[in-house]
Amino acid sequence: MPVMNSHSYQVVFNRARGLQMAVAEHVASQGKPRGVRAARSACSLLATMRVLDFSILLSLGLVIDLAQAQIVPDLGAPRDQQSTVLNAANGVPLINIQAPNAGGVSRNTYKQFDVGHRGVILNNASAHTQTQLGGWVQGNPWLVNGTARVILNEINASHPSQLRGYMEVAGERAHVVVANPAGISCDGCGFINANRVTLTTGAPIMNGGNLDGYRVQQGAVTITGGGLDASRADYTDIIARSVRLNAGLWAQQLRVTTGANQVSASQSVVDPIATDSNVPAFALDVGQLGGMYAQKIVLLGTEHGVGMRNAGQIGASAGELVVTADGRLENSGALQASTDTRLNVGGGVANSGTISAGRELVLDTPKDLDNRGGTLNAMRLEVNADSVTNRGGAMEQTGAQDLVVRAAQVHNREDGRIGQAGADADAATTPGHDGLSGMNVLGDSGAVPLVAGALNVTHILDNDGGRVMAKGAIDLTAHAGLDNEGGHLGVRDLNVKGGDLVNRLGALYVTGSHQLQLGALQNETGQMQLAGPLTLNAQSFDNRAGQLVVAGGDNRLEAKNALDNSRGGQIVSDGALHIRANTLKNAQGRVQQACGGHLQIEVPQLEGVGGTLVSDGVLTLISNRADLRGGLTQAKQIHVDTDTLITAEGMLHGSGAGMLELKVRDVLDNAHGAIHGNGAMTLQTQQLINERGRISAAGTHDTQVDIADQLNNTNGQLVAAGNATVKARDLRNQGGMIRTKGRSNLDVSVGGTLDNRAQGTLAADGALSVTASTVDNRRGKLIGVHGLRVTSTTLDNREDGLVSATESHLKVDSQGHIHNAGGTLQAAGELSLDSTDLDNTDGAIRGSQVKLDTRQAALNNTGGTLMSHRRSPRREQWRTGITPAG
Repeated sequence: MPVMNSHSYQVVFNRARGLQMAVAEHVASQGKPRGVRAARSACSLLATMRVLDFSILLSLGLVIDLAQAQIVPDLGAPRDQQSTVLNAANGVPLINIQAPNAGGVSRNTYKQFDVGHRGVILNNASAHTQTQLGGWVQGNPWLVNGTARVILNEINASHPSQLRGYMEVAGERAHVVVANPAGISCDGCGFINANRVTLTTGAPIMNGGNLDGYRVQQGAVTITGGGLDASRADYTDIIARSVRLNAGLWAQQLRVTTGANQVSASQSVVDPIATDSNVPAFALDVGQLGGMYAQKIVLLGTEHGVGMRNAGQIGASAGELVVTADGRLENSGALQASTDTRLNVGGGVANSGTISAGRELVLDTPKDLDNRGGTLNAMRLEVNADSVTNRGGAMEQTGAQDLVVRAAQVHNREDGRIGQAGADADAATTPGHDGLSGMNVLGDSGAVPLVAGALNVTHILDNDGGRVMAKGAIDLTAHAGLDNEGGHLGVRDLNVKGGDLVNRLGALYVTGSHQLQLGALQNETGQMQLAGPLTLNAQSFDNRAGQLVVAGGDNRLEAKNALDNSRGGQIVSDGALHIRANTLKNAQGRVQQACGGHLQIEVPQLEGVGGTLVSDGVLTLISNRADLRGGLTQAKQIHVDTDTLITAEGMLHGSGAGMLELKVRDVLDNAHGAIHGNGAMTLQTQQLINERGRISAAGTHDTQVDIADQLNNTNGQLVAAGNATVKARDLRNQGGMIRTKGRSNLDVSVGGTLDNRAQGTLAADGALSVTASTVDNRRGKLIGVHGLRVTSTTLDNREDGLVSATESHLKVDSQGHIHNAGGTLQAAGELSLDSTDLDNTDGAIRGSQVKLDTRQAALNNTGGTLMSHRRSPRREQWRTGITPAG
């Protein structure tokens, strides 16, 4: 490394310092040293030099020729602000800064301050010292009373300072300030041995010898080419009206303040001031080749309406990045921090690049956030804006913390993503599913717990074709509707109050609570998976080919108009489910309640052709008209209260031991259908149509069928394992069967006609009791295994009709005729007939004991058989008009 005066120097004793030191050859060994007085300037020193001495300094290259110099002191400034500009031995400019004041500030004023590629040395050494740029340099004679804490380089020029090399502080580290209101241009500049660096276009404000701050009215700091290296300084400050970067800036802790301001030296106080100068287009403008690289970065823009633009890289590698701007922030590059990134922007944010944080990203603006094609990325993400547009963009969580978005409107269309980084929304098939991996940003910030998140939209959330999938807890509140058509939305709590919720072809997952008060809920071919309890109020609910799954809780769905669950729609809940609507359309749809709860449906109209209603517990259906044709209705316990119930070609199944209760005020149509219960069964209706249908009760509980008008069981079946009671005004059982099993009794009571023709069967494994005004049993069967009693006005048992008590007694009480021509009346026990007329032509009357009472009317037994199993029937028990032949 070159040594100063390596060929022309001498060693003399300096009395003031009490040591030997190297000096120029012309310096005398004894006498009063020059430069001891702090008030003496370089100009006065040179002026008192002998002409021969000055010429020798010039010949040795130790003094710069002012005509050729790039650093020119301002000779019009006070003498104690005029530094001495020399050269080190290797030709690098050496500035003997002025003596510091009582506050430790060395104030140096220049008419020109340009630094070349070789750099410049600011001599803050009181003794000779080693430097990186100039090797050994002599001590600064102005510093006999101490070194400077702050080296203020104040430039009074009409043109910007050109800094193209390094500025090195020789000796004690100091705060280096370069202040030029005309501007500063840095191309390959840097700083060595400075503890703090300030580049400013403000005028320094001195107060009592202290540097209080800067008054900025104009000027730009521009960084190009080789950039700015302040990485060896602890702090770097740039204070200017505007800042432009098209190269890199490296620092430890960087703070940039822009705008017309009065700024304190520490930048802790920034007061905007009025100015008449031209307003810059951008307070901070970072080009594609530009960048800021520091451990911590703070960017502040105060000028009203003036924004920031970044197309480069701004990264805080070991701390936070803070950006505050009064105007709009435009970012097509990268804004990154290893810990937190905080943006407070008055004029909105347009981001087509990346804004990220290793821990928490907070973005606040009273205007819009336009993130089209951009990325917001952090472990925890918080956005507060008037509106958010995220079309094709990504607002990503990289950790398990929460997401907060508050805006009047959120547009997340065209594959926009909000929530989990790299989320595959199709992987989420149940509420709370998490098959997603996170991303890393600039480093590990540690596992720090953060508060719960929220997505609060005061107007409408438009997630058409977008994705919102939160890794942590997120609460979504949309005050004027939610559009998730073709989108994927996964949140913890969901609150939508007002407006429509559109989820056509979409997927909506909620793991927490939800309050839905909607205009229309449109879930056609969509998927909604929610954790209960659910409260949903809507004007209408379209779930055609859609899916609504609710896990747990007491859940309520209410639609003032129609709830359309047709075309394969599914509503599934494993908690209690209560549905109220003007109309429930469930044709080919499915409503299912699991896990032993209660499914209650209250609708004036239920259109459920081919649909399914299933409960693992109790099903209650209250309706004016319920059309369940071709469908399945199943529960362990069923209660139906309706005007009209149609189960034709379908199945209504009480699968448990609970009661199956059907109260139908008009018509119950089960033609070709099936009604089955395992417990007690009660059917109460005005008219029952069971033509080719089957009604069965498998349990040993009682079955009651109470029909106010007609029971049509033509070719149908009504079977009970327990005792059964059937009541009707008229009973049509042609080709049908009504029976009980397992020694159970059957009681059939008909106010009018019991039509049991054409192989109709009334049978009981226990006792059978039949009461009717007219019993038409032609080619029919009345069978009571353990007893049979028929009470009627007329019994017509002709044409192979059979009335039989197979193991017990038979009693027929007829107030009119008994027509048994070609029929059979028989009993294993006693047979008792009581009528006003008995026609047994070609018929058979048999019993262990036969009792006949025709009230002295005729008995026609032509070709008939009247037989007692005893050898000699007692005729006195035959009260007839003639003696029968037999």
